[in-house]
Amino acid sequence: MKKILFAGLALSLSIFAQAQTLELDPTFGTGGFTLAALPGDFTQFSAIKKTANEAFICLGSEEDGDGASKSFLAKYNNAGTLDNTFGTNGIVKFNDGASIDNSYFALSLQSDGKILVGGENMDNVTNESTFWVRRYNANGTVDNTFGTNGSAAVFNALGNYGYIPNISVQADGKILVSFETDSGDPGITRLNADGSLDNAFGTNGLANPGSGITGLFYNYVKALDNGKILVAAYINDINGSGNTSEILVYGLNSNGMTDLAFGVNGKFNYTLPGQEMSIQNLNLQSNGKIIVGGYTYDPNSASADVKLMLIRLNTNGSPDNTFGTQGIATMIPESGDIEGTSVHVLSDDKLIFNYGNYDSLYSGLVKFTANGTPDLTFNNNTAIKIIKDFDQGSFIGDIAIQADQKIVFTGASMTNLADFEYNTVIGRLKSTGTGINTPFRDLASIYPNPAKDKLYINLTGNEATATVFDLLGKKVLEQKIYRNGTLALDQLNSGAYLLNLHSGSASATQQFSIIK
Repeated sequence: MKKILFAGLALSLSIFAQAQTLELDPTFGTGGFTLAALPGDFTQFSAIKKTANEAFICLGSEEDGDGASKSFLAKYNNAGTLDNTFGTNGIVKFNDGASIDNSYFALSLQSDGKILVGGENMDNVTNESTFWVRRYNANGTVDNTFGTNGSAAVFNALGNYGYIPNISVQADGKILVSFETDSGDPGITRLNADGSLDNAFGTNGLANPGSGITGLFYNYVKALDNGKILVAAYINDINGSGNTSEILVYGLNSNGMTDLAFGVNGKFNYTLPGQEMSIQNLNLQSNGKIIVGGYTYDPNSASADVKLMLIRLNTNGSPDNTFGTQGIATMIPESGDIEGTSVHVLSDDKLIFNYGNYDSLYSGLVKFTANGTPDLTFNNNTAIKIIKDFDQGSFIGDIAIQADQKIVFTGASMTNLADFEYNTVIGRLKSTGTGINTPFRDLASIYPNPAKDKLYINLTGNEATATVFDLLGKKVLEQKIYRNGTLALDQLNSGAYLLNLHSGSASATQQFSIIK
């Protein structure tokens, strides 16, 4: 019998909850969002960064009817309209010639406001790809002091296909770039601030801490304030001879060599035999603890529901067992072919994970507390916000968090589902409080705890709505109760659960357990 127990949480814990609802912010764009940065039927945003004055730089792509792809940047002010002082009417297109396709997905901002992008140019005549980092000034003009005419070639990255997942800027201005190619040679390279290769990094400018591992992908690199470097990677060999997937986090010293003091001999690894899994990104909480975001599913399962997965490590690379369950938090936000895209840390160290659902063609956000439990104060007493504000669906690729904790999202909105046409979308969500902070004891008392088949609830008021969630955030039971109410638990398995009571404007949540 499956038991889900979160370490570090006492069963008598009461959560002081404020009920709130996430909704589109009508002060942003038109009705909370802005569509169509460019004309055309196949445009989307893949990344967003917030500037120092809370404007937004978005990295996008457009395709014509023949599948040719061109990348572009767009800048929006805080009201959700294009900033016409940036580029041409708020847009900067990558003009590399008619025969060149662009695939740029990495976006980073320097402290001076300059913009870095990384990606691939595919020459449709020679059928070869080259991989570049470009730099633009804050106004969208090319920074000709960087590389050659604003572009720097990424070391050792020539092939017929490739990908630059992300870029991270060090405190000294040097630029870390993660990449992978069709030849199976992933790596981390470092550029000097002027775009030249830093030959002092790794071996001749290249670091490859997992050298020799088949099926390894470096999906994220992050520069730390102390000069050290973290690399998030995964192995997906589910269809190969190994039949395993593995998540890894490597620690590097500032020179690109393995930091043997990190994890075990320089790395943390987590294996799930028989599971498909991926790492999407890596972030830090205010205490320096490391949050790794990804997803996993069992390809042999009939349902094959995807679990969003968070892993927290201590600063030395050891698993933090006070987070989630033994250092790992998972959630199935909804059924379907979902993909987690990015994890963001809020000012209070809580976490937001955004995802897209390829089946429903909607996207969502999941919020976790700082310690990896679903945050049921996020949206209507749940930890999930599904974005269904577009008639034919949407896919949210990335989000940015404002100082006031409003959430700005970017991606694509479906405009013609029959022909699978889509256009860019940027929107903003705000929270609307609908309740007051309430200690659970002011609403009710419950017994017994642990319970077996029944949970008795003695309300201080006349009635309330009782909702039970498992610790993956899934609602498993809901009913109206009066004064001295009873919840029948016979259909629930042993484990830990969260009981939310909502009465009038008050809402509170308490954890309880079932033992059978």
